[in-house]
Amino acid sequence: MKALVFLGPGKMELREVPKPACTPRTMVVKVEA
Repeated sequence: MKALVFLGPGKMELREVPKPACTPRTMVVKVEA
């Protein structure tokens, strides 16, 4: 699945994530099915 993750202030990236869950170092702000 793809999710828009927050990497830092003013920096976001659309990346492939293994499952619909937040990781310890990235906050998923939007999920696209």
